[in-house]
Amino acid sequence: MTALIVAGGLTVSSLSVFGAGALAQSAGASTAPRSLATIQAALNKLAQPKVAQPMPTKPVKVGKHSVAVISVGQATSGAKDTATFLQQAIKVAGWTAPPTYDGQFSPTVWSTDIETAVNNGAQAIFLIAINPLAVSSALQQAATKNVKVICVLCGPPSAYAAFPKIVGVEPSPGNIGVAQADWVIVDTKGKGKIWVYQDNEFAETVAQTGAALHQLAVACPGCKVHTAQTQAGDELVPGIPVLTSVLSANPKGSINDIIAPYDGAAAAFSTLANSDGRSEIHFVGYAGLPVFFNQVRAGSPPGSKADISIPLPFMAWSAVDEAARMLNHLPTWNANNLNVAVIDKADVAKFNASLPYVAPTVAYQTIYKHLWGR
Repeated sequence: MTALIVAGGLTVSSLSVFGAGALAQSAGASTAPRSLATIQAALNKLAQPKVAQPMPTKPVKVGKHSVAVISVGQATSGAKDTATFLQQAIKVAGWTAPPTYDGQFSPTVWSTDIETAVNNGAQAIFLIAINPLAVSSALQQAATKNVKVICVLCGPPSAYAAFPKIVGVEPSPGNIGVAQADWVIVDTKGKGKIWVYQDNEFAETVAQTGAALHQLAVACPGCKVHTAQTQAGDELVPGIPVLTSVLSANPKGSINDIIAPYDGAAAAFSTLANSDGRSEIHFVGYAGLPVFFNQVRAGSPPGSKADISIPLPFMAWSAVDEAARMLNHLPTWNANNLNVAVIDKADVAKFNASLPYVAPTVAYQTIYKHLWGR
């Protein structure tokens, strides 16, 4: 791996840092070291089950429309939950939709599902965690028939820059990465031996880990940071080689914290580390999914320490609102930079154990129903 050596003994991947600085700074990252008290104060503001979110204020006529929901794959709780919330909001809007298409983690299936939805008369399509570049031909067919496309959890705007008519709904990957970095800085008192796992498959994950690495570089000169590569599904491989190789090369005392790109990896990594006698390593996840949130809540495995919660139900309702505005040829609003929350053992009791997703500070469902005339 090509590496860039940064002052303070920090080693980071040049791929992740390239272009991440502006993104991290726009999300509130540091440009200089800060006191631990200042970082802790920033975390305290995020350790809440409700955070402020942008919302539209102008009404929109939702009308009667046929739409479709296409998931990257329904075997993962994040995509499955998103689909459930989308279908609920679609029903409230008074629209019709077939059961969610299961993309089975296959670009070929995604494309087929898009084409099927278009041929079946869908006027708008909601994609869940699907990279538009992987289904460009199918999206061109949708565009030819003037089908609106809303992308939920598909990544930052750069992920679909080639498709200017697609509207994205996304938590800020910069905010996520900064929050993960800030938590490990406080956890290690600014002197951590930290590993950051990167997944270069997804633009949002590249941006997220890039922001975390940037934050660690400028805000924690006393930290020593290394990177490792992973891909979705690596955590399901028996023995999890992407983790065991790091653990075997770094005995006890040489790793304090590991930042995982998403909760599935965080949960599996923490479980394996504990079974290998490495419960001293603290893991930070992302998404607030039950698979890892429940570990943080239970304090078991002991290394499951912190999670970043996203506003998943709010995102689904916001996606339906964006679709309504697109179908009415009205301006959309920026739902692609949403705020997140930090959950650790000290704050986990504040969050709904059965629905650990951060919520807006307002009654958003009531507001949307009012805006939609429902």
